[in-house]
Amino acid sequence: MRTTRYVVIFISLITAATKIAQGQTDNDIEKQIKTTSVEVFKLANDHKPAQALELLESQLEKLKDSNVDLIGLHSLRSVIASHLAADNDIVSAIRQQEMAAEEWIQLLRDPARRNRFAGEEIEQLAHYYCEAGRTADAANLVKQTISELTQYDNGDKISPITRTFAFFLQNASDPEFGVDSNMVVDAIGQQLERVERHFSADADNEEVIIVKTELLYAAAKAQAHAGNESTEFRERQIQFITEEFERNLQSVEIGQCFGRSVHEYVRTLSANNPEFAKAELDKYTEILDQSNAINNNSLSHYSKYFSDLKNDVNAALGINSMVGKPAPPFQIDAWVNNESKLTLDSMKGKVILLDFWSVSCGPCIMSFPELRQLKTDFGERGLEVVGATNYCRYRWNADSEKPEQAADNDVVSSADEQDSLMRFMKSRELNFPSIVMPKGSDMAAQYGVTGIPHVVLIDRQGIVRSFEIGYSDESSKAVREMIEVLIAE
Repeated sequence: MRTTRYVVIFISLITAATKIAQGQTDNDIEKQIKTTSVEVFKLANDHKPAQALELLESQLEKLKDSNVDLIGLHSLRSVIASHLAADNDIVSAIRQQEMAAEEWIQLLRDPARRNRFAGEEIEQLAHYYCEAGRTADAANLVKQTISELTQYDNGDKISPITRTFAFFLQNASDPEFGVDSNMVVDAIGQQLERVERHFSADADNEEVIIVKTELLYAAAKAQAHAGNESTEFRERQIQFITEEFERNLQSVEIGQCFGRSVHEYVRTLSANNPEFAKAELDKYTEILDQSNAINNNSLSHYSKYFSDLKNDVNAALGINSMVGKPAPPFQIDAWVNNESKLTLDSMKGKVILLDFWSVSCGPCIMSFPELRQLKTDFGERGLEVVGATNYCRYRWNADSEKPEQAADNDVVSSADEQDSLMRFMKSRELNFPSIVMPKGSDMAAQYGVTGIPHVVLIDRQGIVRSFEIGYSDESSKAVREMIEVLIAE
């Protein structure tokens, strides 16, 4: 699972909702569809996926013979699937996601409707397959989609699907899917060659500039997934989009592509070279400021992203200074999910993975399967996985079987919240304990926590050896590789 997992689905649905009535003239039906979309979202977010699905199926049945394009409604299956998956009903989640994905494949095959494509719907289904242990199905799905997109997006013009294809290829090489990286690289190469021809003919075409940037990023990710440490494509990408943005400072769309590219580039740099990342971010911030000065701050939201990123880079600088030093002492108010009766004394001489998390943190929850697997793979070789969380005024809701934050005037006792945390960890089948830090604790600050998940690896001598902030393919790989090193020492 990925840091963008549910966010991507919601963005996809919002986008689709604005297009569900393309070409129709009956405003009443359009309003009805939009109302249904809102109601389905609300039911799903209220942890009522069965009722959301019933409403959706009812509306689809009523409109099946209309001339309205129902792709937006079919896409709502994705939001229902995400809640089913969150409730550990992966079988039902897969069924709903399969139906949503099939609708998009059918749209792609229809020349009259082939004006958009939601590759994230396919990617999400591949992730669900992997969660269910159906890796062969995931690989076949990704390969089929690449084949279909290659077949239908090969014309003389750059279409909206071309950009979607570029985004899809960025994650198609994910090792989790088990797709031959050479196939992905070949598809990227074919698309890059095609886009380069368009760029040579029309260097001022914004869509061509953006698609080329995204394809270069796809090539960089495929390179990394294949174990190639070269940064050739990443450097080509950031150099290209920077030059094009400086040439087109008035373009908001190119500016948005620039902002996305810089954010990912600097975030990756900060993990290994925060000093260089800081210098690069300062340079790119100056360029962004020049654009905002002539565009009435049209890209001001990226200024905020860059400011937040600067805080993260500064935090990484501070964190790096901790590496090689003794780990700050744990501050413990209580242990939860501690069936193994782990103690500070029993952890001596062990490699420790310390994971700062919260029940309300989506990326933290997405990281749980990997943490479980690390404990399974390395537990007998001397790894202890330990969570660290705060009291956040959550109480267990027996009806939804989820933690629920109390109202502002509601008092949640420490015992009640510990019980909620324990039930939550068991519902996620976590095979490791967590400490609950005392109220007012500065333990997180001592470990440089500015965002979660925040993983710290501590060696057998109690020395901090590495940090990873956030959850992604790259961070998971880095953690696993460092654990291998520390276990072997």
